[in-house]
Amino acid sequence: MVGSQRGYELQEIAGGLTRGQARAMEQLLINSNPQFNNAINSISPKHTWIKGALTWAERYAKKNDIQIRY
Repeated sequence: MVGSQRGYELQEIAGGLTRGQARAMEQLLINSNPQFNNAINSISPKHTWIKGALTWAERYAKKNDIQIRY
């Protein structure tokens, strides 16, 4: 089901990322916004590299002035 059919719209916040980088950004948004309705994490909290991915995403968002809390 498309997001607009559920009453929300998707908004691009960053472009030109690898799949892994995009997943890290998505997971940062999920973690930073508990009010978001998302049943599936982009990155499993069991992955050993999740901390590094989230650290990268936080730095990338700050460097590129990307809002992560809504």
